[in-house]
Amino acid sequence: MFSLRNKSSFWSFKGGILTPAVIFMVSSMMVNAGNYGYNVWLGREVGPEIFAETGLLVNLLLLLSFLGMTFQIVSAKYVVDLDNEAEQAFSGWIALISVLTGTLLALFLWFGAGRLTSFFQLSSPWVVRSFALGIPFYFLLSVQRGLIQGKERFLPLSASYQVEMLGRVILTFVLLLVFGVPAGIAVALGIAFSIAIACFSSGWVSFRFRWQALGDVKKPILYFFLFTAGYEAVQIVINYFDILLVKHSFTPLEAGYYTSLSFIGRMIYFVTWMFVMLLLPSVINRKKKGQPYEHLLTRYVMYISLFVAFAVLSCYFMGDMLVVLVFGEEYTAIGAYLWKYGLATGLFAVANVFSYYHLSLGNYKPVLITGAMAVAQSICLLAYHDSFHQLIDVQVLFMGLALVSQWIYQATKYDVAKPWEKDISSHLKKTSIH
Repeated sequence: MFSLRNKSSFWSFKGGILTPAVIFMVSSMMVNAGNYGYNVWLGREVGPEIFAETGLLVNLLLLLSFLGMTFQIVSAKYVVDLDNEAEQAFSGWIALISVLTGTLLALFLWFGAGRLTSFFQLSSPWVVRSFALGIPFYFLLSVQRGLIQGKERFLPLSASYQVEMLGRVILTFVLLLVFGVPAGIAVALGIAFSIAIACFSSGWVSFRFRWQALGDVKKPILYFFLFTAGYEAVQIVINYFDILLVKHSFTPLEAGYYTSLSFIGRMIYFVTWMFVMLLLPSVINRKKKGQPYEHLLTRYVMYISLFVAFAVLSCYFMGDMLVVLVFGEEYTAIGAYLWKYGLATGLFAVANVFSYYHLSLGNYKPVLITGAMAVAQSICLLAYHDSFHQLIDVQVLFMGLALVSQWIYQATKYDVAKPWEKDISSHLKKTSIH
């Protein structure tokens, strides 16, 4: 029987009631299912060629989520580490920086819409401009979510993701099918307005702050912010460089196929992400309280590895069936690539656990390891992208190297056997999964 003491414990029940962390896990699965269903519906509704455009917008939203994750992770860490006046000053500072950053990026997209439309072969510059409307709200929303996540308030965090997902689905459906808005603009407006709705429903963050109130932690905050931003940039390169390259270099039909392939394969990554969302505050809180936390890395790596293995094997043996089930007969050409794409994504998902674990502890070397692999992968993709096979093989190679490098670093700098033994012997009976 697992312990019921910690409010964020996972796989546990208290008085027959699901804990907030378990509810968050269930809610995350529902959000992932909703987003997945949304993408599947779009793929079936508009066909492969138009789906290349609408799918690009969804991928831009996911790309935006990685940028926003910088603000979310920094907020989650320092809302725990700081106390009282310093916490309020930090919240005001990070909120102001998020809005300013989002506004600058939105202006860049707005005025650069013409060039981006030509580069990505989009139907109208208003596709980009409509999408840009939501960016300032998204970065502020990321701060709100980080402050909630750091305090382990998983119920309002779950509600925030649910509101965004449902708003996007409903708004896109109404704009596309009721008002007949072109697919690209309908999806972009649905994304932008659902972000704004989620932002306004997630609470209020004061923009007032006194920089002096942060005292000696100003420099560590800036360092952590910059390294986190760097790692999120690395994740963007790893996750989306291939998609943007295909959208630019391949025909619209081929780009549509590859986009649909990425949506199926990357579900592995986004399912495992909710584990990382629970891991970060657990490690930070345990370290602050002087409690053991080393075993959490081994535990999460083990569970995510098992999930990845199951997913890749399923794609290998049932690839064609899964493609037909999800997107329909028009997309059967991607069935043979599915398992290998899932393998590349799964390798990165496991390596990601190591990176975020060390990032939460202020150790930046694993981030540099993954960054080096991202740069090398991008260079190779530029040289070898004549076919889907080449694109995917390069990703499998470098994500495998990233995982091996992370494991070697962990094994040489830390005793990886010790937390494993501790996890089995002393924590199995008294500690729940965090």
